[in-house]
Amino acid sequence: MEKIKKLNLKGHLLTAISYLIPIVCGAGFLIAIGMAFGGTSQGTLVQGKFSFFDALATMGGAGLGLLPVVIATGISYSIAAKPGIAPGFIIGLTANAIGAGFIGGILGGYLSGFLVLAILNHVKVPNWAKGLMPTLIIPFVASILGGLIMVYIIGTPVALFTSFLTNFLDGLGFLNQHVDSYHIDIMDGHYVPNLTLSPWFIEEVRKISHLPMSAHLMVTDQIFWVNQLIAQKCEWICMHVECLDGLAFRLIDQIHAAGLKAGVVLNPETPIETIFPYIDLVDKITIMTVDPGFAGQRFIESTLDKIVDLRKLRQEKGYHYLIEMDGSSNRKSFKRIDHAGPDIYIIGRSGLFGLDEDIEKSWAIMKRDYEETTGKSIE
Repeated sequence: MEKIKKLNLKGHLLTAISYLIPIVCGAGFLIAIGMAFGGTSQGTLVQGKFSFFDALATMGGAGLGLLPVVIATGISYSIAAKPGIAPGFIIGLTANAIGAGFIGGILGGYLSGFLVLAILNHVKVPNWAKGLMPTLIIPFVASILGGLIMVYIIGTPVALFTSFLTNFLDGLGFLNQHVDSYHIDIMDGHYVPNLTLSPWFIEEVRKISHLPMSAHLMVTDQIFWVNQLIAQKCEWICMHVECLDGLAFRLIDQIHAAGLKAGVVLNPETPIETIFPYIDLVDKITIMTVDPGFAGQRFIESTLDKIVDLRKLRQEKGYHYLIEMDGSSNRKSFKRIDHAGPDIYIIGRSGLFGLDEDIEKSWAIMKRDYEETTGKSIE
């Protein structure tokens, strides 16, 4: 930690950000003026086919597109002064070109600046060439080395991560308009072999989504994770029945006391009679139609009988719980699930996300599959 402080990474980044402020303000002003008067930001301005306000909006968009270059140049300059400008600019352009984006620009700036310092401190040249070091040798060598490192080592994983993050945010924005809630699987690596999302993920998604969250706890220590989710104010907390012996009443009461909804989840081999002692208290019952813990498993049709039985029981006794199904909900099973009649479908990779890389196309395919197999429509 002490070495990181000596490198002053934060200071160099803040210095570079100060260079961005006038560019962001200027570019934003151009875009705002252009669009206010009907202009649009275009990829290419074709002579005779754009207006003055199109040009303003396009110039502003181009300015924002150069932010990775500016941040890389600014960090490199902050670290290595004038010799760092050219390498930072070139490596920033490289990060932009390979799609590494703003994160690539930041990493490229540090890479460039510290490469320049390393060359200054460790590369010896004849006396006649010393005058060329800051203006020619250092920029050339640092640009070549930094560019290669960016393209072949840093750039690809950063570009993939940036692409994933962009697709995730775009997908979430689309889903915010089309689904009722988000189902979050939390696995601890003990109750099921996999490790997946956490309450931290819920906290982050809340920043970009207004929809309620439903957490499915595939964990051994139900008490710990329920407390974590209560702290996040997760609207639905769904616990596996198989881990609730001696805990059910206490945890359901604790969840309700926090103003949240309590749910229980039944594995395929768990009979619904298991939850009869507290069935009148729960807000949702989830029937697993596959074994928990892995995507892409075979659909277990016999589990649908539990959905039918729960519907009958709810009608007879006046219970208030919702019935949810989870597992392998897709074109092959839609008709059988619909016949059983759950209130909530959990649709994952096989029914939605794995149909196409583009979420809008995936949604269109899923919608068509459901409507063709059930004869019902999706809003």
